[in-house]
Amino acid sequence: MIKKVLGILLIIMAVSFSGYARDFGDVNVLGDLGVGTTTPTVELQVVGDFILSKSITTGEAATLPTVNLTGGQIAFPASPSSSADVNTLDEYEEGSYVVVVTSGTGGYTLSGTSNSFFYTKTGRIVQILGTLSISSEDSPTSILEVTLPFTPTNLDDNAGFFGHLTLHNHGGSIPNGVLASVLEASAVFEIVTIQDNGTFVNIDKDDVDTAWLLTANFFYITE
Repeated sequence: MIKKVLGILLIIMAVSFSGYARDFGDVNVLGDLGVGTTTPTVELQVVGDFILSKSITTGEAATLPTVNLTGGQIAFPASPSSSADVNTLDEYEEGSYVVVVTSGTGGYTLSGTSNSFFYTKTGRIVQILGTLSISSEDSPTSILEVTLPFTPTNLDDNAGFFGHLTLHNHGGSIPNGVLASVLEASAVFEIVTIQDNGTFVNIDKDDVDTAWLLTANFFYITE
């Protein structure tokens, strides 16, 4: 079989022999090829260290015992290529998103300079962090809900997620602080507090002023 990756590899590598170099250009090889071994067992087998000075692209899997990234980067595609293998990392993304805070049929207006959370997504794990500045209200009617960058997974047994929040300058009294209650299969989290008896209740429009701050730093799982 013609090696799909070999032609690319030899284009960008110069092979040195006892003090001089030779550039082979485009090369097609039939059968298995070994570098550092005379008995290759796969299409391309390299025994020992080698250096790539440029990137390579291949549609086939590569097996490497150790990868030393002197360039310091691993690039994932913009559209994930999901894998069912539990040992395969198939996605990485980092960025920010503009948050929407709702309350029933109404909501809140966020300051233009403090209206976003930052996120990092590694595989199925998402971390969000940042501080929102709510500057005014727009006819809130119920509990407070805050949008997420990715929809949380729907786990078995009605499992959910709780995350760290700080609600401040809200003009009220919430003795036990607040948490993020991340809802399954819904791209929002609710703001809740745990009462002294262990039950939790939602924070609603009556617990905050028209202007307040919300800081978040927590993880959750996506599909």
